[in-house]
Amino acid sequence: MFCDLKWLFRPFIAIMLVISFGCGKEKSIDPPTGQTGGSDTTGIVTGGTAQYNISSCEDASISGTYQVGKALGSDALIKIKLNVTKAGDWSMATGAVNGMVFVGAGSFSTTGAQTITLQGTGVPIAAGSNAISYKIGNTSCSVTVTATGNDNSGSSSDYHYSITIDGKEYSQSATMYNNWQPGSFLNGVDDVSFGASIIYGYDDAPANSTSFGIEIGTMHGYLKASDSQFRAFFAAGTRNYTKDFSTMDGVSIGWKDPNGVQWQSNNGSGDQTGSTFSIISIEDARDVTGTLYLKTKIRFTCKLYNEAGEVKTVTKGEMLGSFGKI
Repeated sequence: MFCDLKWLFRPFIAIMLVISFGCGKEKSIDPPTGQTGGSDTTGIVTGGTAQYNISSCEDASISGTYQVGKALGSDALIKIKLNVTKAGDWSMATGAVNGMVFVGAGSFSTTGAQTITLQGTGVPIAAGSNAISYKIGNTSCSVTVTATGNDNSGSSSDYHYSITIDGKEYSQSATMYNNWQPGSFLNGVDDVSFGASIIYGYDDAPANSTSFGIEIGTMHGYLKASDSQFRAFFAAGTRNYTKDFSTMDGVSIGWKDPNGVQWQSNNGSGDQTGSTFSIISIEDARDVTGTLYLKTKIRFTCKLYNEAGEVKTVTKGEMLGSFGKI
């Protein structure tokens, strides 16, 4: 049975907040972020036995490609020139900004001029310039990283959903700026279903707003599944609708309309004669903790039923959502 759609509307505070309730566990996928164009100094960490200083904040350089929705590659580096006054080991992590953080560790065997390298990790959330902060002794510095890709207005590349009912389109994007979030949830333990949603990130959603979610199951042997097996479960292709995950694998769709009424594909008769559901593509989108999410494009048509059994026919359905190996 599709989990009560209240999971679509719960607030999400931070990436590692896990809400425990009857149907499983749920997370927002947004990495810890500062605002685009700003910097976060709260997450800066330095350690080790070495001692060193920096002559100027300009003694640092940035390299790599930074694109919204794309995991940082091995070329995402910050290199910092130091003057080492005492040999020993070192470690450093920048503050997290716009889904990105840079970390490094090593040791100095000699004193004098040295260069350290911090490796970037994470997935940029929004386009724009970001000040990545770090600290050398008592000197606080930053370098500018510019992420390209989506703008903040919402586009087909943003996490989103759109459906048409009775000739009217309903849609919602989740961006860095609009307080809507792509949620991800897991239902079950070893035989599991996965959910993705577009939800408002705070308690009180704007009047006349909508929320949406898709659940896909069932994956068997999840606890020992590799990343490759997880990806294979979401391979491009068609899926059938199911009224009850305990008796039939498949998919289920839920929607909250502007009046707050919940509609589900498995309510009422659950009849889905003539309905369609296709996974079009998947793309890795790891967060800063290394958790694997799949940015998944889906197209569908279906019938949605409220608790009274009334039906709405959905056409031109599309979602770009995130399913997590959480």
